[in-house]
Amino acid sequence: MPNAIISAIKELYPSKSIIPLHEPLIGKAEKDNVTKCLESTFISNSGEYIDLFEKKIKELSGAKYALAVNSGTSALHLSLAGLNIKPGDEVITQSFSFVATANAISYHGATPIFMDIDDQTLGMAPNNLFNFLNEMVDVKDGIPFNIETGKNIAACIPVHTLGHPCEIEDILAICEEVNLPVLEDAAAAFGSTFNNQQVGTFGKAGAFSFNGNKLFTTGGGGAIVTDDEELYNTISHLAKVAKVEDSINLLHDKIGYNCKISNLHAAVGCAQLDRFNEFLENKRNLASEYTNSFSDLEAELIQEPINCKSNYWMNALLFKNTSSKEVFIRESQKEGILAKAAWTPLPELEMYKSCLCDDLEVTNDLVNRMAFIPSSLLLE
Repeated sequence: MPNAIISAIKELYPSKSIIPLHEPLIGKAEKDNVTKCLESTFISNSGEYIDLFEKKIKELSGAKYALAVNSGTSALHLSLAGLNIKPGDEVITQSFSFVATANAISYHGATPIFMDIDDQTLGMAPNNLFNFLNEMVDVKDGIPFNIETGKNIAACIPVHTLGHPCEIEDILAICEEVNLPVLEDAAAAFGSTFNNQQVGTFGKAGAFSFNGNKLFTTGGGGAIVTDDEELYNTISHLAKVAKVEDSINLLHDKIGYNCKISNLHAAVGCAQLDRFNEFLENKRNLASEYTNSFSDLEAELIQEPINCKSNYWMNALLFKNTSSKEVFIRESQKEGILAKAAWTPLPELEMYKSCLCDDLEVTNDLVNRMAFIPSSLLLE
């Protein structure tokens, strides 16, 4: 069975002797933009490409405001700063995600609380979230507190995992009952929609990543989108080291962050976004090719949820058991296919073992059987 899957992957990438999980597609337009940027001398955190890039993000996402930053992790970190997350707060997130989700919470001295995931979306399970809030949260003067710890639960971060939209509308409705703001970790999900709306635009803010392995890339970069003008003004100010505009003096009125995207990275991103629809269609075609190839095998490609359109950022296979998964990964790597095991559940990582944690029945089952497989664009 592993040989059949390996053969199917090789057929889709016939020109590659080594097939990575995801590599960027860089063309002449990106190189031309970078050259123009270098010649302009505006290569740091100001310049025309940043303005153009943020405009394109707003247009494609449908959000009122967009702030381009230097990574998806910074997008999460800065968004939490904008929501005034403080040391001692608690933030609900999910057990299965890239580590940056939990790290961004920890940067503020807050503590993650981990919910189990839904077996169809791979995102936060709404029923588990509802049960936790119903049993463990008391709202005092409009502020939700954890009955057990006495700490303020300051935000909820569901993740649109691998580009697949979570049940964001249900999660929002549940959080609204206890006045809990929602920040969407849409790091891998630019172009993915829930009921025809771009994910990342449902909550108070959404965080995207444009790392080299994403659907489109800026090399290093990310963005925050929001419809909240006050929140946008706050994060925009903090992202520029909280610099106060003054024609004479150099002043800063808060502890800010130096995390704006560079004009060089935005120049790459602008060229990439000119091909965005082409990239998105190609990724979805790749998922269709995989689905057809694996239909008769003992492994199942994870599919987009109902009423959703996924960008299929990272394709993942579910095997019957852990042993089959491990055999596949070992045999793939021998053949130059850089398949990998799924992320370790966050509560199993040393720094998060003491955090409050849901029953992770679904997380543990899926992670034990899941492997990430090559997901680069088929375009040359």
